[in-house]
Amino acid sequence: MGLKSSYTLKNGVDLKLREGEQTDAASSLSFVEKVSAQSKFLTFGPGEFGQSIAEQEKTILDKKTRVNELFLLAFIDETIVSQMTVNSSQRLRIRHAVEFGLSVDKAYWGIGVGNAMLDYLIHWAVQSPLVRKINLQVLSTNTNAIKLYEKFGFALEGKKLRDNYQDGEFLDVFLMGKLID
Repeated sequence: MGLKSSYTLKNGVDLKLREGEQTDAASSLSFVEKVSAQSKFLTFGPGEFGQSIAEQEKTILDKKTRVNELFLLAFIDETIVSQMTVNSSQRLRIRHAVEFGLSVDKAYWGIGVGNAMLDYLIHWAVQSPLVRKINLQVLSTNTNAIKLYEKFGFALEGKKLRDNYQDGEFLDVFLMGKLID
């Protein structure tokens, strides 16, 4: 059974999801630079992502060749509005557990883009012959994201104290996870 790739957002606009291709590298990096300036919830700010187009192409290709990794893009028309990377180890003892990072263009917050991305992720994981746990890290101050993750069955598993530093302040990071089976 195929994964759902089209969603209607709360504002009636169609959202298309697909796995990234190497040809998406430049536009993906432009998207990352844009959202890094919009949100304090990411682990990097403007100019800090530090990947070349060639490195991003390799990242996308690597994810396409691994059954426990994913590079997912969301589009409205031809514009990227969200990006998700799912990373994992290839070591036998831990390759069943993946961790994801998700970013959404601020202009599209609150209309269901994050819901669509998580829906796709969970269905992808369920269909995977390998993935049995999804992990994430989220700033303790990102209450909207935490509510979204809880809605999709993610549970708080721990906390990393003072793991993020912004604007002269240390912030805690929550560790959340969801079992797949």
